[in-house]
Amino acid sequence: MIQSRYEQPIEMDTTPVKVRGEKLDQVIWRGRQWAVTEFGVECLDGTYAFAADRLAENINAHSWLAQVGGKTWVDTEDFATAWLVALAVHGSKATPEQIRKAIADSPKRLDGGATP
Repeated sequence: MIQSRYEQPIEMDTTPVKVRGEKLDQVIWRGRQWAVTEFGVECLDGTYAFAADRLAENINAHSWLAQVGGKTWVDTEDFATAWLVALAVHGSKATPEQIRKAIADSPKRLDGGATP
């Protein structure tokens, strides 16, 4: 039986990461570098975080995906997954069109297209 993409769970990473900053809030989903927590989205080492009520902030101009995903130290694919999971878990008011545009405008292309 073939599963649709909506029936496949989003995998969680369990590789240990040394916390250099603040301790993370309760983790809902965990990736390689980023976690979705009760607070919002947090870098696993505790050095970068933003609250759930800010997930759609500036989504039409300079989304979190563009702002954070463009940093050289960021695992952009992992951050994008965390951001998308957080949008769903925390009930963001971002529209599907806004989310698709943020992905398409990402500094590191995540939509399968060639880098502009």
